[in-house]
Amino acid sequence: MPERSRLPADGSADDNSGARIELVLYVSPNSGACLRAANQIRQLLAGFEPTQVRFEVKDLSRNIADAEEDHVIFTPTLVKRHPEPPAWFVGDRVDHDVMSALLVSCGVEKSA
Repeated sequence: MPERSRLPADGSADDNSGARIELVLYVSPNSGACLRAANQIRQLLAGFEPTQVRFEVKDLSRNIADAEEDHVIFTPTLVKRHPEPPAWFVGDRVDHDVMSALLVSCGVEKSA
């Protein structure tokens, strides 16, 4: 299986987007918990520079190969793919302090 495009290890963006962190939220269709998680993450990300965050929501049932590669079996699960090492956040309760600290530690700037 070919590896999908990811941000390079040096922290630069591979598409000139300026993204410093790559996040993927795996969800299940028609799940209230997944909807809550997606909304909470979007609200949190609204406080940070959008060009520095690559955020994607994927339906687990339609992206099984990606989910397997990311070691995801439960939804909702947020995966921090880049920078290494990867991290997983399972459930619909997003700890804003932890996520904010993660973004800042990856060099993502807060919005003005």
